[in-house]
Amino acid sequence: MPGSKDRRSFKRYPYKTPVEVRYENKGDIHYGQMRNYSNKGMCIETSEPFKLDNNVYIRMKEYHPGRKGVNSYEWYGGKVRWVREEGEKGMDFVVGIQFPSPMMY
Repeated sequence: MPGSKDRRSFKRYPYKTPVEVRYENKGDIHYGQMRNYSNKGMCIETSEPFKLDNNVYIRMKEYHPGRKGVNSYEWYGGKVRWVREEGEKGMDFVVGIQFPSPMMY
């Protein structure tokens, strides 16, 4: 919308990288790709319609210990806050994950 202001609390950083996602109490691994991240969450593309308000763990496929940035952590825990169906590049869903507290990179 013209003149609309971004009301997000944390800046988003575009970043494409493969991720693995699983529900907190289940062992099944689902694959996807991160679209962007912030200090408070991340947006991923996946073929799975994750359920709202469920806790998930996201594993960074390109994890690099000792580096700064989003790949400095191997695992992220968070809650599914929104799901949108899109169907781009073979991924059918875009999922917003919120971290329990802000991450510092």
